[in-house]
Amino acid sequence: MFLFDTTYILPAFLIDVSIENIQQDMMRVLASENIGRKLSNVSLIEAKWKAISTYNKNKNTNFLNRANITMHSLNYNQYFEIIDSWKSTRILDLADKVLIAGHKDYMDCLLLATAKYHNLVFITEDREFEELIEKLDWEIKILNWKTFIRNYFE
Repeated sequence: MFLFDTTYILPAFLIDVSIENIQQDMMRVLASENIGRKLSNVSLIEAKWKAISTYNKNKNTNFLNRANITMHSLNYNQYFEIIDSWKSTRILDLADKVLIAGHKDYMDCLLLATAKYHNLVFITEDREFEELIEKLDWEIKILNWKTFIRNYFE
């Protein structure tokens, strides 16, 4: 089972990411019946916030409209199971440990804590997490997108 970082859903919100072939590869991931795919509701909030920030820069309401459609689709979809990270005090406690260990972005802290709590492989581009899990003495597998695709789809 895999928890996907917010980065990988951003193209669905019309927000570009610097990952080669992300849209084509994501279609392969979504079509696979062998890959347990999970998102945290934290990613939905973070992606919506990025869409709002993009709107504020260029005043293009397409970002807001697309974000709302995507949020609805992700909440009622068959492709990702949504985990409610905010409801678990244990996840919040783990996220606080990540923050105290030195990671400044609390949304990221919540995502790593969610993966830890649910014993999921965390797919992320954030290399800083590898140092943090060592510092925290956590056993959690982290893969970047390229490694994930190579290991499971090639």
